[in-house]
Amino acid sequence: MTEPTQEQIKEFWEWCEVEKILQAEYSPLDEVIRQPHYEYPPIDLNNLFKYAIPLLEWYSIHVVEDGTGNKLINAAAQLKAGDKPKFSIDKDPADALFWAIYEVIKGVR
Repeated sequence: MTEPTQEQIKEFWEWCEVEKILQAEYSPLDEVIRQPHYEYPPIDLNNLFKYAIPLLEWYSIHVVEDGTGNKLINAAAQLKAGDKPKFSIDKDPADALFWAIYEVIKGVR
């Protein structure tokens, strides 16, 4: 899949009710903080399970093969019981889960 745009990332984290956090790099050699700025947390499995998964009714992650021996991750997400689940397939589990949840978000906006 493609990388999410900044607008998609913003929409995703706002749906999860996550605010930007202050990021700053400290260099012990220079003894200064470089370029402090606010940004959303990275899209990784830790943050997805911490912020997004608790908002879902159901989710699923499975490893599948594409017929040539390549392993892919099939992720699904569902906001409420009775809703149609949204699916995504990617090589990276965090990306697959992100896109499945993003499709759920698009359905409620």
